[in-house]
Amino acid sequence: MRRLHPHSRANWIVLGVGGAIASFVATARVLGGMHFITDVVGGSVVGISLGLIVPSLHASPVTIVPVAGDGQRGIALSARF
Repeated sequence: MRRLHPHSRANWIVLGVGGAIASFVATARVLGGMHFITDVVGGSVVGISLGLIVPSLHASPVTIVPVAGDGQRGIALSARF
């Protein structure tokens, strides 16, 4: 949201609503006995990290592309200079 609309006030609304929903779900899962507090803390660290890293890679000159052909499958790194 911040990358697409850098000067919008909606960024803070999205952050607040998303944070409130995530906090509610995490609290409910701990109180419901489905997870330990360390589970939700670890999950939030991973989620926040990916939420910051993945959008920053969209403008990166390095991309990961699938490779599929006769007898070969996998991924490759592609860079532009």
